[in-house]
Amino acid sequence: MPWIIKKGIYQIWDNFSIELLTDITFQVNHSYYLKGDNGSGKTSFIRKLLIPNLQIEPEQQHILYCEQQIQSIYDVVNAYVFFQKQNYFINNEKDLAIYQSSLALEANDLEKRPLMCILDESKELPEYHKQLISDGKDCCLVFTTHHYPAILALDNLHIVEFQAIANRLSKVMLHE
Repeated sequence: MPWIIKKGIYQIWDNFSIELLTDITFQVNHSYYLKGDNGSGKTSFIRKLLIPNLQIEPEQQHILYCEQQIQSIYDVVNAYVFFQKQNYFINNEKDLAIYQSSLALEANDLEKRPLMCILDESKELPEYHKQLISDGKDCCLVFTTHHYPAILALDNLHIVEFQAIANRLSKVMLHE
């Protein structure tokens, strides 16, 4: 199932817009690296375009979204996990990646539909990839990173490049 965001200019904030130079099509069993300098609009694209687009038809996919600065939610997740699985504790982001991946796969076992996994600067990108993509699951991985150049050698990897043109505009292009 492809997810498409049409080319055009999108006002993200009062003083910031993103121009998609082409349609951006996200497909199952493909990975998409959102590449660009800090402040070029990658996180804004995720929060203001990609996720709202996915939520138009929520029954079409499962969504796993890991925001930047995930460390701040460990206590909340651990409290939830305590009531769900006794004797299981999340100590670090790798534990969280394994736990979230297992929840996503359990949801997929119960209700078969593709998984859209969105990782915004996750330190555990390789672990999510191992858990969700390398096992041939129906998953589309969208990620930002400044840490893992080796992951750029993935099969079916597409680069979505963000380029800040001015303080108020970024241009976005999909490289196949």
